[in-house]
Amino acid sequence: MKRIIVILLVVILVAGGVVGGLIMFGIIPNPINPMVLDPAAAAADKAAMALAAKTKFDPPLVEFPLIKVADLVMPVIINGQVQRRVLVIARILASTPADTDYIEANMIVFKTR
Repeated sequence: MKRIIVILLVVILVAGGVVGGLIMFGIIPNPINPMVLDPAAAAADKAAMALAAKTKFDPPLVEFPLIKVADLVMPVIINGQVQRRVLVIARILASTPADTDYIEANMIVFKTR
């Protein structure tokens, strides 16, 4: 009797997995949450998909060069005394090689101020 109960439970478990898989793959319709075939909703979904396709992000075709700026240690002064120091690490994004050359040539302006 115990074997029959165990075998029955295993068969129910396997059958439930098979039915669930068929529902997930869309082979059979979902009886719990049936899809409503509303023409207005279908048109709205198509319009939303067209808008999403139009506003889709296109990644850049080339990698932008990052220019490393020298690390800065800035003191935090409170009541005339240095309380702590803040380390600033920065990189500048250049969109073209000409911009990269210009930034590297004029970086001395930023270092002296």
